[in-house]
Amino acid sequence: MKNVIISDLAKNENNENVDYVFKTFGLESALNYLNKYEEIITLLENDFYTGIFDKKLELYKILVVKQIYILYENLDKNTILIVSVWNNKRFPYWF
Repeated sequence: MKNVIISDLAKNENNENVDYVFKTFGLESALNYLNKYEEIITLLENDFYTGIFDKKLELYKILVVKQIYILYENLDKNTILIVSVWNNKRFPYWF
């Protein structure tokens, strides 16, 4: 089982994303987002999923919901650091 570390930045961004999804789309969408987020964390911990490597960012990315990505790096073979939980709708990165 891998150790998944969530950076303070990623924790803050995730909280902002939950708030954004709730205010914009409602409770059901916010709960759906949280469930998918937790599911991805579990898959990463169990080494059942690998995101797509983004050469520009030099990070792996996993789509959680339509516009929100988990961005992470492998610190070593047993440790993943979630660097960011990026909301592309609020703050576009990819052009």
